[in-house]
Amino acid sequence: MGRKLKGGFKTRQQKERLKKVSAGLLERRNNVDLDPSVLQLHDHCYSSLDSEQNVPSNVKSWNSGRRIVELGVLAEGLSGCKKCGLPLQLAYASDILTYGLSAIIKVNTTKRTPKVPMVHTGIGGRQVNSFLTALNIPPVSNTLLSARQKESGSAIETVAETTIAECLSQEIDITKQKFDSNELTVSVDGAWQKRGSGRSYDSLSGHCSMIGTETGKVLGFSVRSKYCKMCDEATRKGVQAKTHDCRMNWDGSAKAMEQDMVVEMVQSIKSKGSNVGTIIADDDTTTIARLRKSVDPNIKKNV
Repeated sequence: MGRKLKGGFKTRQQKERLKKVSAGLLERRNNVDLDPSVLQLHDHCYSSLDSEQNVPSNVKSWNSGRRIVELGVLAEGLSGCKKCGLPLQLAYASDILTYGLSAIIKVNTTKRTPKVPMVHTGIGGRQVNSFLTALNIPPVSNTLLSARQKESGSAIETVAETTIAECLSQEIDITKQKFDSNELTVSVDGAWQKRGSGRSYDSLSGHCSMIGTETGKVLGFSVRSKYCKMCDEATRKGVQAKTHDCRMNWDGSAKAMEQDMVVEMVQSIKSKGSNVGTIIADDDTTTIARLRKSVDPNIKKNV
């Protein structure tokens, strides 16, 4: 019978070796005193500190400071080496390599790398690192944060679209039950990266959301952006931009962004088999005028 290299079948010799090594490790753990620094409790008592000490970022001690760990990943990593099947003990870790919030723990006879997931928050890199420092966790670089945000963007959008589809279905069902109609009443509002002064509307981006009045849930969202750093850099250098996820989709004025986004969201709902009969918005008359011209001349507006 063939061997499955990654965690499957083992030969009789491998099984016997695994039993012997396990017994040896158990005996070693019971009879050999570990380094006291390994057994030391590392829950820091800040009230007893009488001075501060800077800890360099290249420190190699795996048991210094704190880490965010997913226990399932750690347990799986310590269950045994995938190449030789030997069980591992965290107490015998020899080194740690830190990559932002992720870390690779080196244990003798293993190349297993349990990693710590990076958590994205709605605050900037400086605030994230301040929070991590307070928890005695190594900080992360702005470059790493930016890279992880770009990677997670498509996944976040997919989840958002799925959630919006579910919320729209709920809104349609409730509207039919209460009013025996498929015409929805929604609230729309937009916002900009930079607030307009009344005379100047020069924000580079804007976003808008649509909320159902019956469920209070988001039924749609839209974004407009006039700027892409990679495209702008390529234009400045006179070269062709590299392949990237470009989000620049607007070349008009910032003031006209909201009307265009509302029209897009209402048309999206119409394409899914439902209609928006009434919108609730601010006293801007341009939005309702665009809707009546582009989507439905009978659509109503409540302020």
